[in-house]
Amino acid sequence: RDSALALNVLVPLVVFIFFITELYSKSDKPFENLGWKTVAVFWILVPIILTANIYFKQGSWFILAMFFAIWMYDSFCYIWGSLLCKRKLFERISPKKTWEGSILGAITTLAAYYFANKIPYLQMLSSVEWVILALVIIVTATYGDLVESLLKRNLGIKDSGSIMPGHGGSLDRMDSFYL
Repeated sequence: RDSALALNVLVPLVVFIFFITELYSKSDKPFENLGWKTVAVFWILVPIILTANIYFKQGSWFILAMFFAIWMYDSFCYIWGSLLCKRKLFERISPKKTWEGSILGAITTLAAYYFANKIPYLQMLSSVEWVILALVIIVTATYGDLVESLLKRNLGIKDSGSIMPGHGGSLDRMDSFYL
């Protein structure tokens, strides 16, 4: 209920404030500014609101399991892709990602998540439900990472911040989760 209120009131209010403040900014590129600010709302604020909702309904272990699925998938994509890299997944956007890494990373993650409900704190879902959730996470993690790479390429930057040197920035650590 609280997340619905936040999404239905807070998000439109924030976007409205962006429009009003742009009137006073005297910027040469008001639509570009509004576009980036609005993307930030939907790329960062909305997922944070939804995450808070999931936290209060499912608990911290559920959120951690979602992050762990992302980390596992990313790690296995990297491992399998490094070993078997042949066909590029989306070379224009992310030249190191491969189909082999993505497919084998997904299979490995799905297999592991089949057994997630054997962990005492993760028995809120059945094996099949964990696999379905992992599949959704795999798809959104892949596209989240690609969209973040697209945005960085558009801006001509390698990292989205300097808080975590060598890791692409803080948004790179969260892009899979945000989508």
